[in-house]
Amino acid sequence: MRGGALVVHALQAGGVRTVFGIPGVHNLPIYDALLDSGITHILARHEQGVAFAANGYARATGQLGVALTIGGPGVTYALTPLGEAYADSSPLLLIAAGVERRYQGLALGVLHEMPDQLAVAKPLSGWARRVEMPDQIAEALAEAMRYLRSCRPRPAYAEIPTDVLSAEAEPPRSLRTTGALAGAPPELVQQAAEALGRAKRPVIYAGGGALDAARELVQLAEKLGAPIATSASGKGVIPEDHPLALGSATGLRGRWNGDATRELFSQADGALLVGANLWAPELGLAIPFPENTVQINLDPLELGKVVPARVGLAADARTALRQLLPLLPTKAPWADASAVRQQELQQARQDGPLETALLEEIRAALPRDTILVGDMTLLAYRATRIFPVYAPRSFLSPRGFGTLGFALPAAIGAQAGRPGQPVAAIVGDGGMLYTCGELASAVQHRLPVIVIVVNDGAYAMIKRFQLKEYGRTIAADLSPVNFAQLAEAMGALGYRCRPGQVGEAITQALERRQTAVVEVLTTLNMP
Repeated sequence: MRGGALVVHALQAGGVRTVFGIPGVHNLPIYDALLDSGITHILARHEQGVAFAANGYARATGQLGVALTIGGPGVTYALTPLGEAYADSSPLLLIAAGVERRYQGLALGVLHEMPDQLAVAKPLSGWARRVEMPDQIAEALAEAMRYLRSCRPRPAYAEIPTDVLSAEAEPPRSLRTTGALAGAPPELVQQAAEALGRAKRPVIYAGGGALDAARELVQLAEKLGAPIATSASGKGVIPEDHPLALGSATGLRGRWNGDATRELFSQADGALLVGANLWAPELGLAIPFPENTVQINLDPLELGKVVPARVGLAADARTALRQLLPLLPTKAPWADASAVRQQELQQARQDGPLETALLEEIRAALPRDTILVGDMTLLAYRATRIFPVYAPRSFLSPRGFGTLGFALPAAIGAQAGRPGQPVAAIVGDGGMLYTCGELASAVQHRLPVIVIVVNDGAYAMIKRFQLKEYGRTIAADLSPVNFAQLAEAMGALGYRCRPGQVGEAITQALERRQTAVVEVLTTLNMP
């Protein structure tokens, strides 16, 4: 096989069924092999969109998100999404072409040359390698996939020089692309069970690392009678209308969201912290965890990093929870989580009445199983707190790196990965202009994403911060754009409306099953 075919062979062996990319002269051997593979290729309009879409696919499905780019500018354009995937712990595999081996490091000015492309990508990757020989391609990619499936998934980066992609080698007879997720030592599990069993008022805080352990976590909560709060990444790990669900407890810059939830946690005498990577205290974290806290995290470096843990289990959340369940006593609920949720909603209505009313209108119009993707924009920040979701992997936001322009391509990736479910994105007018070209990709691939653009003519949060801190603003207002017309120019549906008309526009878009932009003209930029 040629090197490009070996790439595709390895992806097939790893169960990859969808990839995202843009062809260039240096990675054409991969693209030629894709034609005969049965792998679906989603063509983006910018390498930033390629890798954001692969991230959205990974987060919505729990499977590998694969991005294909050329070298040089293709890699540098993808670095921001790579950084976002690193912060989000997303299983993203970026496969990039590189200049021919004979030109590596010589600064001869060949096309797409960089002084050291691998060194640029490596700091934003958990696994990174340059493949020097064609007979190493398949095993290198298998190693990358094993890495992504066996530990905390930081992105993986594989660089393959163009001459290696064109050279030939024998395909390997077999490839191992999966790895085992770690369980916890039985003696530590017993200690954790004893600590939780002693608690009369236990609570649970769950992050993105618990998404694939949702069933076990809910069973454990019901057994202990423990209410569950989540991080933004953990939203949906418990249906947010469940009697034990408190909703998401973190919001802008990691700060605790609501007084009612804080008060409940302050009463707890035991806590289970599972799959959550907490913000550092100096960034505003103020979660009152009790001394009797048990922590489960696949990354051992997270144990006790911010919150001291009486017992720390470096283990896969699902495996550890299954170990814990039979050892725990059965208790009645000690707190009314539903009442806390209502108090938080009422507080949100007071804090931001316009945003809360708009989110309630959007929630009423979208089906229960909708996947919502948020950008870095005021309405999406509020959604973290009060937009209820009911299943794991149904709420995606760029919480760690905090990247404008994330939502539209990530929603495209989510829709490609979950074609039977509605997918909606909430984007600000500023963030929409970062990656609006990806509307054309959604239209081309007939992906019925609904993009809700909050057009308030400003970088609203920046404007609010400036007014609060300095009493005046600079560079926060934006010139007007008609996003509905922009959508129509790209072949999508375009609706321009005001709050109170948004639900009807969403309903029409859902009925027509096409890519759609619902532009909402608001005054959210005013404090």
